[in-house]
Amino acid sequence: MSERHNMKSRWPVLLFVVAALILLLFGIWIELPGWLIAVMVLVPLSLAVFFLFLGRHRRDPGPADKYEISSAGAHSEGHLELNIPTVQLEPAFRATVATIPRLQLRACSAAGAEIDAALNWKTWGLIMSAEFQPANGNRTHISVITRPRLTATVTDWGQGRSDIHSLFEALERQVAIGQPQR
Repeated sequence: MSERHNMKSRWPVLLFVVAALILLLFGIWIELPGWLIAVMVLVPLSLAVFFLFLGRHRRDPGPADKYEISSAGAHSEGHLELNIPTVQLEPAFRATVATIPRLQLRACSAAGAEIDAALNWKTWGLIMSAEFQPANGNRTHISVITRPRLTATVTDWGQGRSDIHSLFEALERQVAIGQPQR
């Protein structure tokens, strides 16, 4: 994951740490009892730890190490390499996205695609960006990044990883169907 995605998932932690510091100074300034100051400081610090836990970086290897998906907070990223030329990938990608009810294709070209993922109980919706790069021989490297539709979203509860996983599995099946059997 890039450093920019990492920082976006840590802004709530910084906010709660600053709030705890302000509450500590305010409590001391107006001479509140020590136990009350401690409670006022522990609440935002507890929330900071909770959001730090939610925003931790995770890596999930795909089946048989065909691909890997990593995530931090509400952002996920996955990479897949397929045995299909880049020029033939666009129609296969369009057909694949059409088979996944949660996803809707916004734009698709030989260079990449933009996809909307519908909202559900885990997230307010995601935007998926795919990039297609030629690899060795007739292979294509596909990079997919998900980001929340609402920028203030702290976590997507694993929905981005799940969407990338579903897309990669369906894309592998679609490409396998289109390949001549040997």
